[in-house]
Amino acid sequence: MSLARNTFISKDFLKSVWAMDYAAFKNSDEERVLRARLQNWADRSDLGETSSEGAFDPPHLSGPI
Repeated sequence: MSLARNTFISKDFLKSVWAMDYAAFKNSDEERVLRARLQNWADRSDLGETSSEGAFDPPHLSGPI
């Protein structure tokens, strides 16, 4: 990801805010679950745009809004 030179939020600021969170997330169980979920989505058969949306719904949020 590259940021334009004249951005509202600098790359250094983002690093200062998110570096510790990312270090804790990296190689965690949460990351492994997310990667597995994304891989399952990538491996799905092409169902069309609206049918594919369900693959991202967490099980506890899959009911009507």
